[in-house]
Amino acid sequence: MEAAKDRGHEIRTVDYSQISLQANQVFPKLAFKGLENAFLPEFESQREQWADVSAQLFASLHENFPFDLFISPSDTFFYLRDFIRVGQEQGVPTVVLQKETAVAPNAIKTHAAEVKRLLPVMCDHMFVCCDKQQQFWIDSGGVEEKIEVTGQPRFDVYHHPEQVPSWSQLNASFDYNKKVVLFLSYNLNTYAPEDLSTYYATEISKGPSDGPWRQLRDETEDALFRIADNGYTVIIKPHPQQDPSGYIEDLQSRGAGDRIGRSIFLIDPNADSRYLIANSDILVGFQTTGLFEGMIAGKEVIYTHWTDPVIQSEDGLMEFHNEKKAVRVAKSSYDLFQLILNARTKVDDAASVDARKEFYERYLGTCDGNASVRVWDKLERFYRDYCGNDSTKWDDTVANHQSR
Repeated sequence: MEAAKDRGHEIRTVDYSQISLQANQVFPKLAFKGLENAFLPEFESQREQWADVSAQLFASLHENFPFDLFISPSDTFFYLRDFIRVGQEQGVPTVVLQKETAVAPNAIKTHAAEVKRLLPVMCDHMFVCCDKQQQFWIDSGGVEEKIEVTGQPRFDVYHHPEQVPSWSQLNASFDYNKKVVLFLSYNLNTYAPEDLSTYYATEISKGPSDGPWRQLRDETEDALFRIADNGYTVIIKPHPQQDPSGYIEDLQSRGAGDRIGRSIFLIDPNADSRYLIANSDILVGFQTTGLFEGMIAGKEVIYTHWTDPVIQSEDGLMEFHNEKKAVRVAKSSYDLFQLILNARTKVDDAASVDARKEFYERYLGTCDGNASVRVWDKLERFYRDYCGNDSTKWDDTVANHQSR
């Protein structure tokens, strides 16, 4: 959005931690787990306190920079909703530029109903990447006319290589002159059906932090250990919700040994995955949008698809396993090892490119490098409509931006 903003507007970015850290001082940790806990009766006093804190936060930010519009990646963070409400009461609308992208069938069926019950759409307008996303947010309490499909601006970077810093510019601490394999790690119950996740957490797993994908992830990492011993650099990016210190301990306990820091490297969970994907040679993953991004970037993409829980759940997952013209599908740890050894340097043959485009646009919408421009166009139109008959408000806003 910053790269495409040449329209006379001024943008200020607020790090979410400015709000979330204060929320952590008001609410106990339990409130941040799941969607429902923040609304438990025992947190009534904290919610009242947080409403006052949110009003103070809004006043402070607005006094420093009298913004006309608040753009948020979501309105389902419970601690943002009071902030959004204060703005709306003062005539400052909120537009959600939706951070979520690909939606698994399981999520469409179950998660939307839960969101609608607890955190229904409250923003004044929303931009989403594709039709599937639009339907999800309609099912979550949104109004169709206020949810527009634009594509996802953060994927524009794959069509603008000049915006991608190199490994050197990223101060990479590993040997990137070797082939680099990027593994996008995940929690052990991501996208798992609730009954399956509960069963593995309570009946047969190592504890509540485990889940049905334990065997799959362990065996994926076993293959990566062997690949690291065959002249490759392996970088592992934990999901932002994973505990990196606990993850390192887990890898070490399973035999990673001194490979970590030598041929296997863990990346900050909050690192920009787009730059990792754009610079890597081979992507390995499970149920992640990153695999779609790898297709856009023309990388070799390998999807891990084995173990009983995965096969049992496949109808509710994003169907990478059915798209063998678009991705390589590994059926075992050994198969994954062989696919990496025989990976293509660049995937640019017409059949693969066409299959990939059809597949990722089903989940991500149009990915042509111009989503940011489309969002700006629709954002300006929304604000004109929001001003309604008070055209001087729009004119004054534009004039103020241009004079800054």
